[in-house]
Amino acid sequence: GEPWALVRQHMEDEPRPPSQLNPDIPEPLEQICLRCLAKNPTNRYGDAGELADDLNRFLRGAPPRPLPSRRTWLALTGTFVAGSAATVLTRT
Repeated sequence: GEPWALVRQHMEDEPRPPSQLNPDIPEPLEQICLRCLAKNPTNRYGDAGELADDLNRFLRGAPPRPLPSRRTWLALTGTFVAGSAATVLTRT
């Protein structure tokens, strides 16, 4: 029934851009909103501080920071995994 359709929509469908609901929403604010709603966690803000930084940028008239490229994200997580593995190995 309807509750399962809502769950499926939440899990699978991309959110509607806020400007479809209110055309007066500025594009930079819409980008911030969509980043908050991204299905893929790597496309969301890492923490509330990053979100606050972009909201402050918006209030100053500056565009939000771009998402890190996939290559940068993989390099960062690869470094973290390698460092974590080294820590575990040296402590055993």
